[in-house]
Amino acid sequence: MNEIVKATIFLTDINDFEIVNSIYSKYFSGDFPARAAIGVNGLAKNA
Repeated sequence: MNEIVKATIFLTDINDFEIVNSIYSKYFSGDFPARAAIGVNGLAKNA
């Protein structure tokens, strides 16, 4: 995980952002990689 420089997160419910933060911090610590969290209307194949 030390080589990840950016994460793009697509959320179908932007209200889940706090949950994402909680999970994200379990996998990354210290200097977090750059990230973008984007609210979307839907995802292909209901991903």
